[in-house]
Amino acid sequence: MEQYCCFNCPQSNYSKKNLDDLCPICSFPYGFPLQEDSIPKKVKDFAVIKALNRGFYGATYVVEKRTAIRTKKMVLKVVPVAVYKYFNKSFEEECKLHARAAEETQHIVDIEDIFDSEINFGDKVIPCHVAIMEY
Repeated sequence: MEQYCCFNCPQSNYSKKNLDDLCPICSFPYGFPLQEDSIPKKVKDFAVIKALNRGFYGATYVVEKRTAIRTKKMVLKVVPVAVYKYFNKSFEEECKLHARAAEETQHIVDIEDIFDSEINFGDKVIPCHVAIMEY
């Protein structure tokens, strides 16, 4: 069991939950963004290959981006904009801190860039912050 914030309706509930437990407010499972029928097929220019994991705020996905010369695998960290608004945090500042920490160590994955996107999770569209990370 872990601590998860609801992906659909953020709240300050730090109790331990299973991914299949339902949010008491909206009835979405905490693992909703990882469920087969909810995994986004695409995020901006990235094709989603598979879901990786769920953290307290968001979810991570292995993705591919095709360029003129190659296809590159990366990881996207996806967090609903509403979560950062609810907790009064800055996604950009958090990512800058992460990037600085990653420069000084071998065991923290680097963040390449960030952007915002409306992401289709099955039949639910959620405005999200996205961090592009090394795979």
